Amino acid sequence: MARQLHGTVAEYSHETECTWVTATNLGTLSSGSFGSCAGLVLWEPKHSTGMVAHFSGSMRPAQVREDTLEIMRTICPIGPGYFKAWVFGGVSLQPKSEHGAMTMAHTKKMIDAIKGALNDNPWFDVNDNYPKTDKFEMMMTQEMQLHKKVYVGHSGVALDVQTGQVSWEDSVQKKRRGSLVSMRG
Repeated sequence: MARQLHGTVAEYSHETECTWVTATNLGTLSSGSFGSCAGLVLWEPKHSTGMVAHFSGSMRPAQVREDTLEIMRTICPIGPGYFKAWVFGGVSLQPKSEHGAMTMAHTKKMIDAIKGALNDNPWFDVNDNYPKTDKFEMMMTQEMQLHKKVYVGHSGVALDVQTGQVSWEDSVQKKRRGSLVSMRG
């Protein structure tokens, strides 16, 4: 069962669980310490509703899927808007990761489980349907494709709930930015 936290940070849990936070209208939601973990960012522009989830790297893909569906039912019970989504993995997906090939394969299965759950619901748009204006948005586009096997890892993520602006950190701790707001849908 996914554990909703109060506050703005979906903290990494050393337990086998997913933690998540949500907000409407204002604030920044974030999460960090993505090693072999996976993450999900959801944003609904009409009501400025956002969510950040952190799936522990020790979770089974079936549980990841169930937790994703639980989060979707909680924040979008009747379809109040059209959510934009961004699915990603941790730094275990980066070339020459210290986490090893087995961890990389498991993280990819977790990402596939999240994408599969999102793909079952028409209120969640995770396809690459917005203009590729810079290389960081292109990277986000690749990560957002449900049907392609593209996996990119980051060590941290943040979502500005009001604007849909997403920022993340890569393996060398450089901050990058993209926007869910520029997606068409």
